[in-house]
Amino acid sequence: MAYIAAVNPAILVEAGMPFDAALTSTCFGAAFSLLMSDFFDTMGGVVAVGRPGGFVSRFEHAFPAFLIVAGVPFTYSITDGIGLGFIAYVIVMVVLGRVREVKPLMWVASLAFLLMFIVQ
Repeated sequence: MAYIAAVNPAILVEAGMPFDAALTSTCFGAAFSLLMSDFFDTMGGVVAVGRPGGFVSRFEHAFPAFLIVAGVPFTYSITDGIGLGFIAYVIVMVVLGRVREVKPLMWVASLAFLLMFIVQ
């Protein structure tokens, strides 16, 4: 949290935002995220890793999440990293035989990302 409060305002100031506004918005955003993560009892997956049934302990969520986290820096594109995760989630759910649990919007988004990768 201290790193975010120190570094993020410096980045925002370089982008042209006043320092007071950058510091205030960063602190409010960090505090809100902390409260919400505590409220939903996930803490970004860090706490849930060690618990049975936690978000990251389920393969169908952990593998696509890993692909997003690894895909963004390796492809130098947030869109490509998220696309890898969407497509992987649908593939994993199909392989596990849980096709009915995949929402229609996820099918549409995954097909759109797949089309984007084919066209590129």
